[in-house]
Amino acid sequence: MKSRTISIMLALALILSCAVFAPVYADEQKTATGSAADTDIEIADETWDKEAAEWAAKTVLSDRTYSWNSSAAISRAEAVTFLWKAAGSPVVNYAMPFKDVEEDAFYTEAARWAASEKILLGVSEDTFAPALSVTREQLAALIYRYAQSKGEGFSGLWMFLLDFEDASAVSNWADEAMHWCVMNGVINGVGGGKLDPQGTTTLKQACTVLYRVFK
Repeated sequence: MKSRTISIMLALALILSCAVFAPVYADEQKTATGSAADTDIEIADETWDKEAAEWAAKTVLSDRTYSWNSSAAISRAEAVTFLWKAAGSPVVNYAMPFKDVEEDAFYTEAARWAASEKILLGVSEDTFAPALSVTREQLAALIYRYAQSKGEGFSGLWMFLLDFEDASAVSNWADEAMHWCVMNGVINGVGGGKLDPQGTTTLKQACTVLYRVFK
């Protein structure tokens, strides 16, 4: 009798655990809508990054229309704008150092803020190059400088192994940033034991990284 009671309790526990942790999806397709009416991204119900997509739609993808599953690389202008919005769209009074940033572009205030905080550096002293694609190590550097502006990041001696077969491909200037991002679970590998630091960053990758930082 006691054995039967224990078996029943174990079965109930298994059923309850499945009820708690099984993912719940509505329809075959779900649309996550941001604060702007024209910001819609479709998310297939089986996608592992559904929460990141919904967070991004509400937080950083406002005012423009994006394709969540696009394989296209995001630009420097988009990357800094996503980070700026995730940080609350702070307004700063700072003379724009970049000659190639238009006065009323969608990324203007984001670039101004990032320059004032030394979060995003130009490709030269007065050139922002907004249309250039962003690599994975450049995204890591952007995130790390933001973390440093908040008093985080490595201090003193530190040691952390990048356990990827292509870890040596990380540029020297991005090494500390990539180590910190991987150690904190902000950036992961792309599969096959590779980190792909020189690969370009897609919308999904950038927003997922930001979700991990700001969630």
